[in-house]
Amino acid sequence: MSNGIVFNHLLYLVMIYPDKDKQLVFDQKGAKGYKLADTAFNELVKLELELGAEILEHALPMHVTFYVIKGEGIALVNGTASLCKQGDVVVVAKNEQRGWKNESDNLLELLVVKQNKH
Repeated sequence: MSNGIVFNHLLYLVMIYPDKDKQLVFDQKGAKGYKLADTAFNELVKLELELGAEILEHALPMHVTFYVIKGEGIALVNGTASLCKQGDVVVVAKNEQRGWKNESDNLLELLVVKQNKH
């Protein structure tokens, strides 16, 4: 019996990334991003957008999934705006434009999963 999960003949053990170890990786006018974990296949980031904060549309060379942890905000994908609330998931393919706005009265918290790094 194995103590891990086998992917492509490699054994990956369980990794725990304590909250106290998160790193500030993005800080822009009311929007902050904290790297929670960086694995062989994914990077996890927590984004926090204060009232009025905006992350302008931009493209990344990887698939990105957003999960709304708390609050509500406007997801911008290739120029189309969609209201997203707590519990919603937004999946954006690599090289597509994506951004966020918080026009609500509360903090918007997002979990960002950047996929297919390798």
